[in-house]
Amino acid sequence: MESWRKAYGVLKDSTQVGLANLNSEFKDLDIALVKATNHVDSPPKERHVRRIFAAVSISRPRADVAYCIRALSRRLAKTRSWIVAIKTLIVIHRTLREGDPTFREELAHYSNRGKLFQVSNFRDDTSP
Repeated sequence: MESWRKAYGVLKDSTQVGLANLNSEFKDLDIALVKATNHVDSPPKERHVRRIFAAVSISRPRADVAYCIRALSRRLAKTRSWIVAIKTLIVIHRTLREGDPTFREELAHYSNRGKLFQVSNFRDDTSP
């Protein structure tokens, strides 16, 4: 059952990357987010985290930073995988610590508008 769950998670990640290639205005950021927070039981790859840092730098429009925060929040809210949840929180933490101050500012603005990184619906089906 565990191998099926892992294979399904990898398939979902591949599908999301493919959809980002076709549909997204923020294609590079979406791909980096999915790859940094994939279902593989290992830390986020540094190159994907660095792409996220670049996408939320001061040289980028605030709309890009806001999009990144919404995408991370959505990824965390929709997942049922503890691996994806932890990796998403790691990316957020690293971006807060090592990323551009615009991320922190936009995150504070985003949190004033409502549900920030909602994990109350999180349910991991891997343990009884």
